[in-house]
Amino acid sequence: MKKLISFLLILFTSSQIFAQSSNYLVFDEREDGPWFPIQLYINGSFDVIQNPYWFNQKDYFEKHKIVWDKVKDPIHSIKKNGGFDKLLKEEFLSNRVLPNIFLHTFGGAYETKKLMEYSDYYDIKWAKTFSFFVTFAMHFGNEANETTQPEVSALDHIADLYFFDVAAFFLGLNDPFMNFMVDEMGMTTWHFMPVYDVEHEDFFNVGLNYIMRPKFLHFDKFRPLLYMGMMNMVGLTYDNGDLSHSITAGMAFTNPLEQKGRFVYGYFLETMGRQAASLLMNSSEDFRVRLNLYPALFHFYADSASNFALMLGQTKNEDFAFGINYELPISIGNLN
Repeated sequence: MKKLISFLLILFTSSQIFAQSSNYLVFDEREDGPWFPIQLYINGSFDVIQNPYWFNQKDYFEKHKIVWDKVKDPIHSIKKNGGFDKLLKEEFLSNRVLPNIFLHTFGGAYETKKLMEYSDYYDIKWAKTFSFFVTFAMHFGNEANETTQPEVSALDHIADLYFFDVAAFFLGLNDPFMNFMVDEMGMTTWHFMPVYDVEHEDFFNVGLNYIMRPKFLHFDKFRPLLYMGMMNMVGLTYDNGDLSHSITAGMAFTNPLEQKGRFVYGYFLETMGRQAASLLMNSSEDFRVRLNLYPALFHFYADSASNFALMLGQTKNEDFAFGINYELPISIGNLN
């Protein structure tokens, strides 16, 4: 894990910064801040460990070599693992294609757009290179953690890294597409706040979550909601002045390849359009209950300019989870 911390410090210090003043489509300096690329990398790389039955984060960097060996010669790997017909059938013509499109491609496009705007705000040179590096490193880390499960073949890694993730990058650079996704489809993110467990030297409370609230389905103060990630839920948002309340219900995956899981439900609070709090029951990572209090909550109610955040939870094994953050890229805590 020391290698990971060193990598993150290099990632951040390589993008040192002078803030510019502007309005952006998806980047919000109040919510995202200078640590956004590091938080994105951790949430994206460790996203799959939300399913503890299939994946884990042990030997994280060693697993990168396993992925590289599978994808460095894609033509050879495809032939070795069943051929192009099997690749097409499993990764493009099965139910696996939906999470590939919505999470890898649409989600990756959203993150690319935000990183481009982040680069502009902080006057980072070579913005496209920086954005591609962060998103591809995140996706590669995610594939590395997926090697925990032998049922995830080289075909999955190749489809994700060579097609869906590359398509995401180019879509993220396409302004008409991104304007449509944000303005018409109501796309945004409700990512978790990663917590570094100082005792066990690993992460918990991680994950990428994408929200869509299509504009054409809005009625009065209500907006239907689609929540996508390792948990897929549907719900309803009620807007009341500066506050928005959302309730959701759906499934947390326990077998992502077979699309099997367990019932999960939650409540979300937004303040002035920013995620302020989330309460999830029976959710991913085997949490019986999980509460995240984001900086926007304290900005709104305590009139605080500081980025303070808090996470509390309990797993099905009755382990207690705690994380606290004050002006850091990740929260510090313990799960025991």
